[in-house]
Amino acid sequence: MRALNRKLVRDVRHLWVQALAISLVLASGVATLVLANGAYLSLDETRGAYYERQRFADLFASAKRVPRHVLDDLARIDGVSGIEGRIQGFALLDIEGFSKPATAQILSLPEVGEPRLNKPYLKTGRLPDPNRAEEAIVNDAFATAHGFGPGSRFAAILNGRKKSLTIVG
Repeated sequence: MRALNRKLVRDVRHLWVQALAISLVLASGVATLVLANGAYLSLDETRGAYYERQRFADLFASAKRVPRHVLDDLARIDGVSGIEGRIQGFALLDIEGFSKPATAQILSLPEVGEPRLNKPYLKTGRLPDPNRAEEAIVNDAFATAHGFGPGSRFAAILNGRKKSLTIVG
């Protein structure tokens, strides 16, 4: 009988250690879930704040040769809080050290003031002067990869014409 009691006590101790190990694994899982959820919510709020600050559009549409009055018609649609028409195109870039031309997406900016939607985030420099067609802003990763900064120049073929562009931001 004593041998049975000793075995029972040993088994209970063994089960207690297993129960503790299982509890710690579960607690670690719950803590990981809570931390992951907090990180997700923080990133979601940060993204929302950035999109609001930069006035990031919820919808993009491309069209060719749309009359300006169509923008007024679209702005009157329920739920549309802002609309802005821009010219978009592609250009071939002639960059020193490249054996082949690089392709770039070109996007116009308003003639007056800042864009109402999709305001560019400027890490350095300024927005181009609307009266100076040779000024451009470029993506930060592109500028870093090629050692460009405000004042750097490169050539681009726009609408079949080679044009020298100066980076201002």
